[in-house]
Amino acid sequence: MKLIGSYPLKATARDSVVTIDLAVTIPDDIFQEKDYLDHRYFYKRACYLAFLAKAIKSSDIAQHVKWTYEHVDGDTRRPVIILQPNPTSADNPLQLKHIKAHIRLIPSISRSLFPAAKLVSTRCNIRKHANTPTPLYNAAILADSTYIHFLPQIYSATHSCPALIDAILLGKIWLRKRGFSTAFCEGGFGGFEWSWFLGHLLRGGGPNGRKVLDTAFSSFQLFRGALNSLVLTERIVGENVECLDVESGVNVFYKMTPMSYRLVYAFKIVLIVVTA
Repeated sequence: MKLIGSYPLKATARDSVVTIDLAVTIPDDIFQEKDYLDHRYFYKRACYLAFLAKAIKSSDIAQHVKWTYEHVDGDTRRPVIILQPNPTSADNPLQLKHIKAHIRLIPSISRSLFPAAKLVSTRCNIRKHANTPTPLYNAAILADSTYIHFLPQIYSATHSCPALIDAILLGKIWLRKRGFSTAFCEGGFGGFEWSWFLGHLLRGGGPNGRKVLDTAFSSFQLFRGALNSLVLTERIVGENVECLDVESGVNVFYKMTPMSYRLVYAFKIVLIVVTA
């Protein structure tokens, strides 16, 4: 179990309730070699989550927390458990009812579980779809293998660039006010994608792998530079929007549609006019 997300980075936007993400790694031996085919991975993932919920329900803290399910980014194949303090709990030994936070337990898998070549966007991994590629299906499995991979990547960028945390928070607020989030139904571009993209541009992301952003930039320079790079580089490939993480091979923008991508461009034009 590992702490992930924006909380350990201290890049959580101020809300009435803080969300703390914990990645729970499913043991490799639960899976078989070809479980990436025909939804078998998602069935086993759901089964593991059910056993996890049963363990929580039978534990000593069960009466002190309320728990429910939600879906990561609105993807019904990927449920997670939400734990929150039970305000009606009496004699709470952990004083949980005074904590204004929700904890998300997110199943994850090791990056070596399935060969990355089997999960590229051009492959078909649902047999009834004949030879039609299944990019969203493939990316959803890959995404569960990258939670622990992305955290140190972004953490390292925050240490090399002092203004990065403020730029992350600025972008999160800007996106939220325009109705964007990581969920499919809200554009597929939210806090995580924005944070990763800033780090990506500090490491490279430009022509011939050159860095687009400089570690000496201010938070607003990082914000403007990232938006410029986002909209001035053509990222629409067919019906998909693509921006690859070189280390993992994951298309981090896989939840975006051409329409949501163009909306970001439209908002960027408004920003130029306002700040000119």
